[in-house]
Amino acid sequence: MNNIIYRPTLINCPRTRGLLNAIRRKTQSPDSLITFSILSMYSCLSQGVIDVEIFEGERGSVSLYIWVVADSGVGKSFVLRLLDPPLVKIDKDFEQKFVEEYKDHVAEKEVAKIQINTIKGLIKELTEQDKVDEISTQKEKLKKINARLTAPHKTRMTIDDSTYEAIVEELHLGPGILNLISPEGASIANGRIMNNVPLLCKAWQGEQLSIDRKSSPSFTVYDPRVSMLILSQKSVLDKQVKSKGEEMIDIGFYPRFLFVFAENNQGKRQREDFYIEDDRYYKQYLASAYELSEELKYFSSKPNKGKILVKFSHEARQYFSQINRYLEGQLGNYGAYQYAKGHGAKLGVTIGRVAALLTYFELGKGADITLGILQDAEQLVMYSSQQYLEFFQILPDHVKSANTLRKYLVGFREDGHRFVKKNKILQSGPRALRNLDKLNMALNELVTSQEVFVGVLPTGLVYIDLYPLVGRDDFMWNKFLNVNGVTF
Repeated sequence: MNNIIYRPTLINCPRTRGLLNAIRRKTQSPDSLITFSILSMYSCLSQGVIDVEIFEGERGSVSLYIWVVADSGVGKSFVLRLLDPPLVKIDKDFEQKFVEEYKDHVAEKEVAKIQINTIKGLIKELTEQDKVDEISTQKEKLKKINARLTAPHKTRMTIDDSTYEAIVEELHLGPGILNLISPEGASIANGRIMNNVPLLCKAWQGEQLSIDRKSSPSFTVYDPRVSMLILSQKSVLDKQVKSKGEEMIDIGFYPRFLFVFAENNQGKRQREDFYIEDDRYYKQYLASAYELSEELKYFSSKPNKGKILVKFSHEARQYFSQINRYLEGQLGNYGAYQYAKGHGAKLGVTIGRVAALLTYFELGKGADITLGILQDAEQLVMYSSQQYLEFFQILPDHVKSANTLRKYLVGFREDGHRFVKKNKILQSGPRALRNLDKLNMALNELVTSQEVFVGVLPTGLVYIDLYPLVGRDDFMWNKFLNVNGVTF
């Protein structure tokens, strides 16, 4: 895996690729910023409507946590502003519904006030007459009236910060769906919600969330759906990593994220010509998203109605099994995720979630995940994973040295060399390897993984074979001996 370069190409997702092109032309923002913002919108809009069959016969959430790190001035807010109108509409519709319900509530209170006063007067008379049974009847009427007076709840699906209790209460009183979105990142990264990160870890899994209180009602949220999108400058992430980074990795918070460090394209941007085709894809996205927002409101009003299940096609299921076997192998010694097991263990699930989201937006309701869409999802997730490893993975010194040596030796291979003198690396190699102990540690790593072979000539010269699994090559061997003045 270390030698594979993943690219978020979207070869098999024409609608998503068209939307990416449309937003790029409108914003001139980096592709990775746009692509993963689109993915997040898919998650926010779909998580209350669809599930994915990660394992056969089992339903799973499609919610994503995404953190895009991008420099100031590359259009983070602009991209989000183009993508989030359907989410804004959902909250506006809920607000309008609340306004109407609140008007009814106020009117109901006035009617109830008259009824309550009448009943109280009647109870007073009955008390004087000591008519116990009739008093009980009137008390029951009071209870029913008071039950009608519960104030309506103002539902919000998209917020940028809140307390643990407020979030769980919103999930409980609302449809069990929530989006945490911040175009500048700090409101979430430095917000109150970060005081209870285990909540966010459980919500990503769709596990139940509980509030236990002594003086007010307690409740439990079953099968919650929470998506998160943080768009921030690197300083925001650096600050959090410095203060809480080790804890965030250990409890599995960062490993659940798709992290992307967007390239800075400032100084290279050119206003491109507008294409009607691009506008068609953008309008197509808005139409689909608005339609989905209506479905979301429908499903939220019927919490007992099962979500649409997105399954793998037979061909995609076989390939997905291969992906999971490969990732499992990479968790072991010398694997890509040997030192990032928490992250590597979640990649298979994340790939499945992304594949389901792409399928629903590309092919519509009732479609199965195709092999092509699954491969696009794999590229997206693994592209993010490589960036995660570069930023978060904490490696032992000998592994760092091995990685440095590995990259250095690539240059010799590209120049057509098979054999390298060890002393050459000590004299003119990377600074980190101009120490005999560190170089020996690095070589031991590469020898163990069969990437190189180290031999010693009778003259004492130590050489490195860059192709240890390839057969004998007298031409390259004699050339190496001649260059180094070795004769027998």
